Amino acid sequence: MNLKGIIAASVLFISTAIVAFAQNETLLTIGGESIPVDEFMHIYKKNNSNEFETKKAKDYMDLFVNFKLKVIEAESLKMDTAADFKNELAGYRDQLAKPYMIENQIIEKLAKEAYERSKTEVKLDHILVKISKNADPKDTLIAHSKAINIVQRIKNGEDFEKVARETSDDRSVGRTGGHLWYMPISTMPYSLQKFASSAKINDLSNPIHSQFGYHIIRILEKRPAHDQVKVAHIMIAAPENLTDGEKALKKVKIDSIYQELRNKKDFAELAKLSDDKGSATQGGELPWFGTGRMVPEFEKAAFELKNKGDYSMPVKTSFGWHIIKLIDNKPIATYQEEEKNLKSAVEKDEIREILVENFVMSNLKNSLHFKQITEPSAFYIFVDSTVYNAAWNAEKTAGAQNVLFTIGKGNFTEKDFAQFIESSQVKSKPIPINVYVDEKYSDFVYQSLENIEKNDLEKTNSDFKYLMQEYHDGILLFDLTDKMVWSKAVKDSLGLREFYEKNKENYRVQTKADLSIFNYSDKKTLKNAEKLLNNKIDKNLTDEQIVKEISGGVKEKFQLISSGLYSKNDNPSADKVIIGLKDGSIKKNQKIVVYPETQTIVFINKIEDSEGKPFEEIKGIVISDYQNLLEEKWIESLKKKYPVKINEAVLNKIN
Repeated sequence: MNLKGIIAASVLFISTAIVAFAQNETLLTIGGESIPVDEFMHIYKKNNSNEFETKKAKDYMDLFVNFKLKVIEAESLKMDTAADFKNELAGYRDQLAKPYMIENQIIEKLAKEAYERSKTEVKLDHILVKISKNADPKDTLIAHSKAINIVQRIKNGEDFEKVARETSDDRSVGRTGGHLWYMPISTMPYSLQKFASSAKINDLSNPIHSQFGYHIIRILEKRPAHDQVKVAHIMIAAPENLTDGEKALKKVKIDSIYQELRNKKDFAELAKLSDDKGSATQGGELPWFGTGRMVPEFEKAAFELKNKGDYSMPVKTSFGWHIIKLIDNKPIATYQEEEKNLKSAVEKDEIREILVENFVMSNLKNSLHFKQITEPSAFYIFVDSTVYNAAWNAEKTAGAQNVLFTIGKGNFTEKDFAQFIESSQVKSKPIPINVYVDEKYSDFVYQSLENIEKNDLEKTNSDFKYLMQEYHDGILLFDLTDKMVWSKAVKDSLGLREFYEKNKENYRVQTKADLSIFNYSDKKTLKNAEKLLNNKIDKNLTDEQIVKEISGGVKEKFQLISSGLYSKNDNPSADKVIIGLKDGSIKKNQKIVVYPETQTIVFINKIEDSEGKPFEEIKGIVISDYQNLLEEKWIESLKKKYPVKINEAVLNKIN
């Protein structure tokens, strides 16, 4: 967002209007244009959000009036009809609309749900009956029947691992026997998460469908999510296909490295021996990880390390032998820290995507008055295999003009659908034509509903309506104020110089006074001090000599409090002198000033007369002051051009 956008956004802001007035009740008129009370309240609430700094509505009204005067003037100059303005506002609208769309609200809800579920980890048994997401309905039924039969076998008392090894399509079953290690619930396929969240220990699910097929899961354990850790490791690769002799040699090597660590050898130096070449040159360091990112044996050993710098004994995994050193740990991230990643994950998860679309479609169909007229089955014939090469042409449906559905009073025809297919086709693997058409039709309906939702946001959402009004007005305010005040002040060199000459006194540097400030104890001491100080310059006396002679070594009698070059606000006594010089109560050549109320006597060593700073040195300050003057005059002229009339009764109600 550029500077103008930031200013537009900061001028006004979304808030909840106070419902104490009729929405369209007129608060004021400017040049005959009525301003409703709810528009004022939106802006007033934003600028007075801190209850300790709240301005009364009457006090704020002047700011609001000045703002609206400028906007009305910009509109009268047709600045809001310029192509650049329209394009800029449209660009902001695209950015601003997203949070108000139902889809975004559902995504945010699912992201928060995922975050809450990420706080719990489950250990489970798992069997997968694989089926393609675009499978023929017959194949899907067969897979579902198989999954039902598996559940029944387990319920009848058969050993889970035995059944898993015989039936599961999960590629890891040969290694795990269907027994999976801990994982955060949020990392599971979405359709499994609800069961995993609510299930009790040893609960067995019925078949649960996901994009991968049908799952049967049994919950073994639950625990709070583990902190994330950062570790370094040294690995000696020892895959299972090695001979027993080779495996023994690998074990000897990792044990020798471990012994060197015990003998205080540097871990990073020994990590250069690691078979994990990616981390070897980095001292063995690995990226941060939490549960489910590493193989169970590695993860368990890493999580058991308590103190930074601790390292494990050699740990065996399917990759080989590891020595693991704890570098750091940290709690799981907050929702705010993870929000972007969580929303991205929601948008990429196919099941969540279907859930979002179904929910959005259901809501929008009701709110936008969707009505199905004709089924798209004719397209089963129109669409052919060229669509998988992104080569299908909408002309193949020439003459097809039937209305497929209506949204409100708008008709969406077969021709519209054909153009949608043509414009959105991409090269893809072939699937049954009827499945392809049905998916495309669902996308077409979804996009049509979303487009209308987006285009009608100002009508359906008052917050968004005022937000767009705020950006509209803010951009106009920026452009016109720049023209009439900011840039004008910079470019008007003659007016700027004239303004400086008329106001030179305002740009003088602070008066500086070289002073010696003393305290005296009584009138006799004061009289002696005045007599000696009168001769200070002629006799070239120092402050110390004067104090010594007057005090006679008694500090309480007469002492030097401070001395030096003072500006205003540096010292209370010096301030009195500087003010006195300015208002004339202290003569220009006066050297001694007495303040009996504080028993202080001040000797003025020297006064540096203030002089006006050169124009070039303070040009920026002068421009700012000149801009303020130009704006004041401009507002005065606008008030004459557009008379302001405030409905005092309504304003008093607000107060």
